[in-house]
Amino acid sequence: MTTTDPQGFDYDTGLFDVPDSARTVPEPKEKLSRTAQQHRKVARRIGAGIHPLGEPIRLHPDAPRDLDYQEAKRSTAGGPRCGSCRFREIQGWPKCMLPTVIGGRTIFPRNTGSDASDVAAWWPACTNWEPR
Repeated sequence: MTTTDPQGFDYDTGLFDVPDSARTVPEPKEKLSRTAQQHRKVARRIGAGIHPLGEPIRLHPDAPRDLDYQEAKRSTAGGPRCGSCRFREIQGWPKCMLPTVIGGRTIFPRNTGSDASDVAAWWPACTNWEPR
């Protein structure tokens, strides 16, 4: 782009021109609380057919696909949920106690001992779901 200054001199300003549509400062990331981040992660996983506890746990084929607690409360969809599974136990906090035997020893890999492995009753059930 060529510009003429007040004295009549022409000069090229192409090096410094930035179109109005260009953004030179990135948009700030949305600040979410830890709880809000967890809720988004749960919704993303359910939407992808993955159990909220994460890979490689798949959702039960008959489980409802409600993305959050409020949607689950309004839902009339039947189907298996974690709250009706025999492996969900409350030992201070709700955990999935699906046993796995490795080398003759029984372990519970879905119970990590942190709040990340808490299992909400409204969550859609996984393929290991068994009724109480």
